[in-house]
Amino acid sequence: MWDNVDGSWQPRGGYITSDAKPVLNPFNPGFIYTSVRGGDGALWSNALDTDSNTATWRGLGGFISQDTGTLNKGNPAPVVDTNGFIRTFVRGGDGALWDNAYDGTTGEATWCSLAGYIISDPNAIRDENGKLQISAKGSDNSLWINNLNTNQGPMANWNVVQEGKLVRIAYGSGVNYPEYAAFYLDSSYFRMNYGPDSVWGTSVILFPSFWKNGYQQRRVEEKEPILYGWKTEGTDLIMPFMGWISGLPVAGNIRINPPNSNGLSAKVSIKTYGDISLDNKPNEAFKPVMLSSMHISPDIWDAQSAYVNSQVYSIPTADWITYPAVTGDRFGLKGGTSTLKVNSPTIDIYLDRSLPITGWVTPSTNPYDNNVGFWAASDHVMDSWQYDITAKKA
Repeated sequence: MWDNVDGSWQPRGGYITSDAKPVLNPFNPGFIYTSVRGGDGALWSNALDTDSNTATWRGLGGFISQDTGTLNKGNPAPVVDTNGFIRTFVRGGDGALWDNAYDGTTGEATWCSLAGYIISDPNAIRDENGKLQISAKGSDNSLWINNLNTNQGPMANWNVVQEGKLVRIAYGSGVNYPEYAAFYLDSSYFRMNYGPDSVWGTSVILFPSFWKNGYQQRRVEEKEPILYGWKTEGTDLIMPFMGWISGLPVAGNIRINPPNSNGLSAKVSIKTYGDISLDNKPNEAFKPVMLSSMHISPDIWDAQSAYVNSQVYSIPTADWITYPAVTGDRFGLKGGTSTLKVNSPTIDIYLDRSLPITGWVTPSTNPYDNNVGFWAASDHVMDSWQYDITAKKA
């Protein structure tokens, strides 16, 4: 990249594959920030110190799509918001509009998808009210405009990133996106915490498990990963998913509400299609939802106790947690602080009906072993059910 200073051309290094898009940031005067698409397809920022006439490159990651001979030339669209973040809008590799919030002072940057499908480079301005107006050509050849209000700080929103068979779910704004949930596409484990002060603990197993032909069928043994998608609806994150477990088709939906002072909550709805022959296993034959956790000893645990409705049960080092099963519509595993972890979350399940609740502890000395199972049960294959999950401080 080259720039012209007082009539003299100056080389700034790098390798760019788009137009250079400079902005001035009133929160950090004395610097010119230029956004470009690099030779690797990622977003890069060049910070030019106008006093020393020195420039520094910083890679911001991501991938900017570029289609030769179309309106999608891979050009980024930077604009400075009312909080001093450089917000650069691009067309991602999935065709959606993506937002990069970059703090030029600290060097921190965060990506967030704004969804949609565009077929041109985006353009962005900040209007007189502080709103960011992003325009682009949609797949229907119409002009589409996305409005972001940054007057009250960077707009809080969801950020979903898949890494292999793990889907990471974060919520925040600007460059602050703490991770609140994680969805494992092999096992259907779904983990939630109540905020940045919380660690990971108990997991919810979204897919049902059941006994068939003398064996317990679990989603982790399936070869094909779970299919999923995501979108925002108002302030909520919606994640539909589908897959199979031992020949039984399963489809579901997760609606996650934005985190608040009480923690994080989500509503899960599940449907199965078809039927299978279950083994005769009272209170184990079919488990529509199960909590998986760790309790090695009174001092080493993710879950310190269990409960069904208002009744609390201690967790043994081995054997049944509740026997016989207790009928209820609410159950959970209480977290807290042990010698292993600080602030593991309490995970609460509120069913749409009363079901038998029971659980089992397998003896273990491995603190990274999920040796606790606590579940709702049915003696037949349920065709549909719903429940609410809450991750909260113990």
